[in-house]
Formats: sequence, structure tokens, C-alpha cells
Amino acid sequence: MSVTLKELRISKGLNQAQCAEYLGMSTRNYQNYENDAAKANTARYHAIYQKLESYGHPAEGEWYSP
Repeated sequence: MSVTLKELRISKGLNQAQCAEYLGMSTRNYQNYENDAAKANTARYHAIYQKLESYGHPAEGEWYSP
């Protein structure tokens, strides 16, 4: 995982508030994960990253419309 959460979020065209809403967390909580390098090795960080990676990709059998 060489791309940071911030870089990934920006590549998805989201601001921090939109990203936090998509992830189901407060904007402040998301900002903490994006800005605290010590959190980069946590399981929660990796779960956030994986969910954000899937943004814009429909699950099998679903149609996605942002």
C-alpha cells in the first residue's frame, strides 16, 4: 500500500466529509486516520483503505450511481 489514504481519497474525487460519510464515520475520525502516520499500520486503517478502494465499483449484481 504505497498510496496514502489522502491520495486515494483525492483520486476518488471525494472531500474528507464525503469520504467519512461513505465510510460511516465522523469527519474528524476520518481526518485522524488520514493525518496520523502511526495509524497506518492498524487493522482499522487497512479496513478503511480497502473500503475506499472499492468506492465507485459496484458489488456483483449491483448498479452503482454516485
